[in-house]
Amino acid sequence: MDNTETLIHVQVRPNDLDVQGHVNNAVGLEYLEVGRWDWFARHQLVPDGAVAPVVARAEIDYLTPIPYTRVVVCTRLVMPQEPGADGSRIFRAMFRQEVRIPQLARPALRALITIAFVDRELGGGPVSLRAFRERAGVPSTTSE
Repeated sequence: MDNTETLIHVQVRPNDLDVQGHVNNAVGLEYLEVGRWDWFARHQLVPDGAVAPVVARAEIDYLTPIPYTRVVVCTRLVMPQEPGADGSRIFRAMFRQEVRIPQLARPALRALITIAFVDRELGGGPVSLRAFRERAGVPSTTSE
């Protein structure tokens, strides 16, 4: 699967700000979600409603406050993992993400997000990468 970094520009909204005029930390998580949905769309992997990507783990470093500005959310797949590879039953994928303020050299927020894919029709049962791609109508590759 392609691990090319995707970039999406997001305008900070006035209601994203806390009383100090910085983006609230919870809103930073929303920006990461926007980045992952953009990544899925660019890879033709938009969930169909039956298969749902859910955040299983989030490691986030808030490095600098984000003011009222336009930010760039950078998303890269770093590791798809089939069920059973680590003893779990659920297909997971890890994304390395950053929220960048174009005027700054370092990211404002850096995260490692683990996503699990579950089948709503099977009561939240695990979904393989191959099944996820088939449901999205994208041919599987030989490496899956």
